[in-house]
Amino acid sequence: MAALLAGAGALGGGSAAFGAATRDILLTELDSVVPVDALGVSPLLIDSGTQRGYAIDSVSSDLLVFDLAGGMITPITSVVLGPASAGLALDESSHEVVVSDPIGALLRVVDGDPSSPMVNTVVASYATGGGSSNSVAVDSVTHLAYVANVTTDDVSVIDLDSGSRRIVPVGSEPNAIAVDPSTATAYVASAEDKVISTIVRITPSDTIPMALAPITLTYSVDRLLVGTESATAPYEYTIESYDSSMTRTETTGPLAGMPGSITVDPGLRLVYVTFGTSLVGLRLDTLQGETPGSLVTGLLDSATVDPVSHHVFTVTNTRARSTLTMYDVQASPLLAATTGATAQVGSPFSYVVEAVAQPAANQFTVTSGALPPGLVLDAVTGEIHGTPTADGSYTFAVTASNGFGTPGTGIIKITVSPATPFPPVITSGPPPGGTVNAPYSFTVTATGAPTPYFTATASELPPGLMLDRTSGVISGVPTTAGSWTFILTASTGIYITYEEYTIVIAAADPVPTPTPTPSPTASTAPVQPAASGGSSGTPHALASTGAADSSPVAGIALGVLVLGAALVLTRRLTARTRS
Repeated sequence: MAALLAGAGALGGGSAAFGAATRDILLTELDSVVPVDALGVSPLLIDSGTQRGYAIDSVSSDLLVFDLAGGMITPITSVVLGPASAGLALDESSHEVVVSDPIGALLRVVDGDPSSPMVNTVVASYATGGGSSNSVAVDSVTHLAYVANVTTDDVSVIDLDSGSRRIVPVGSEPNAIAVDPSTATAYVASAEDKVISTIVRITPSDTIPMALAPITLTYSVDRLLVGTESATAPYEYTIESYDSSMTRTETTGPLAGMPGSITVDPGLRLVYVTFGTSLVGLRLDTLQGETPGSLVTGLLDSATVDPVSHHVFTVTNTRARSTLTMYDVQASPLLAATTGATAQVGSPFSYVVEAVAQPAANQFTVTSGALPPGLVLDAVTGEIHGTPTADGSYTFAVTASNGFGTPGTGIIKITVSPATPFPPVITSGPPPGGTVNAPYSFTVTATGAPTPYFTATASELPPGLMLDRTSGVISGVPTTAGSWTFILTASTGIYITYEEYTIVIAAADPVPTPTPTPSPTASTAPVQPAASGGSSGTPHALASTGAADSSPVAGIALGVLVLGAALVLTRRLTARTRS
């Protein structure tokens, strides 16, 4: 870019809405065509709605019609117009193409609607009423055509619906026209007088003096781009940007030569400028050069862009032929710097990070700082959404990529205001009971704005328990059994509410005493068997109790029953103690 812009820089103090880093831009040729017998072809006029392209063959003065669909340039036909054709303009709403005739002082209208039975034919001709009718522009909202009459120093305003005409005086030798359809304002450049005249519908509005001679005009979205030329040799050229009040916001440094054409892709915030052997890209907001310095090299007469497909079309004219070429564009992301986003605690919020890229950015990340609590960034769409939970000012950086070139970064600032105050309401139910020496936890919840905090008289809580005033959690290990009633308060600092709570703490479970295991005794010693043929020498029978004599087996059984009864009794007593 240094070879084409001498000392390029932003003047005038306009603040860019997008990040300052330059983008990577790449144009890739898709198709090229040489119209048969056409020479000196004008810049291509593009109808995005029908994907048709139009150009004037300067030799025959015919209107050349092309199909631009499918990434190709396909010649369709040529429309015979008359002895001379100069300017081209498009009524985007009706798809009518208007062509100025400087010799016949006429404005011809060609039907460009592919679905019309009159497509590609001249459907109307209007006398301009001026001399040497040249540049032309159309307001697609009002259907007014503006034709610059060079030798009569005026503009013909023609209603394309009714054919009515109004002549509006302007500066000497008007040489360029551009229209802002949002305000129905036409801008007319007069390089001879160094002025730009404005016309609102059919009424003259203002005449703005210029420091340099305006030689080209291009309007896009919210700004007027003016190509200028110094008054004396060696001539210097610049491109200047003006807002709706005609205040200059940006300018390039001196260009290396006269620009052949200036065309704008508003969706990509790109300005394409041709310099005879190069096509360069400028940032629309700052008029700074993008990288690389030259997007296309070789002989170039003009370039135009389709703002819908973002395809760029160049025209090269030589003595032997004219060539039309279509390019696809890739652009690394450019992110808007946002400082005015506002949100409120407790209210749903949504904001989509603006990323200009081709193809579209599809990966977003927060690379520094932090989002406001409660908000998240969608990594695919770039939407920041959620419900903020804390007020304050939050500044962070978001980086986006689209798989081409260097990722772009933008600084985002979101200011979160406190929620509209409203009284707190305790939403949690009664707390559960607890047990001595067992961990206890219960969370008190409440709505309200600002966020409520909680209090309770510590002496009223069960011993061993504490209340966290921020989270509302009552927790700890109870130390004393009993019933404890207390007043819990929720306060926003503006409003207050309270609830009476009771927590019952039960005594701890007793630890059961183990039952001892009986030791073996002499009475349970095994009985010696009697000698064969006689009785034992030592008797082992139990002492008589007055009942019938029992055998040793019966005595053992009785001991087992007594021991079992004792175990059952012990178990029952333990169960009752636990209950």
